[in-house]
Amino acid sequence: IVSFRPGLAQLEKWSGEFDAFRVCREFVDPSDTSRKALGGFDVELIRLGDSKPATPQNFAEPLFPPSGRPPDSMSAAWQREVFHRICQRDASKHVVGAAWAVLHDLRRRGAEFRQQGRHVGELGLAHGSFFWDPLLEGPEPRGRASPSGSLRADALGLCSGSDKRLVMFPSFTSLGVAHTWLLLR
Repeated sequence: IVSFRPGLAQLEKWSGEFDAFRVCREFVDPSDTSRKALGGFDVELIRLGDSKPATPQNFAEPLFPPSGRPPDSMSAAWQREVFHRICQRDASKHVVGAAWAVLHDLRRRGAEFRQQGRHVGELGLAHGSFFWDPLLEGPEPRGRASPSGSLRADALGLCSGSDKRLVMFPSFTSLGVAHTWLLLR
């Protein structure tokens, strides 16, 4: 489903205009010495000629010369996450709605569902905003790095379209953006 990009499609002036976009630079605060490279999700995008549509495996290939492949597993994970944050930020309501329709039809035909060995009695959709999961031990002390710090990080992609217009793609984790999840009870 990586080719399903409703947020990008709404901003395109012609179909496929943003297919060849790749990450060319990560915006990092030079005064912040605690951050490592490939630690944030604020990036600049460029059109990479007539290359094939971006995937989670090649979205940041200009940052990994000469092969275009990430040098380690952390870089590969960052590349996958930045791809989904920029390219598929608006996909949740469409994908989850389609999954619900398929599961609802299967249930109507007599299929039984189990989640982690437990019987699923109801199928539905939950609608709400994306927030970071609370820690079991309470609020996070100031200055302590979160166990999954990327969940709190916002993201923004900046690029120029084919006609040199400035285009911005805010992250799907921006506060106030509603999302849809599959609800199993």
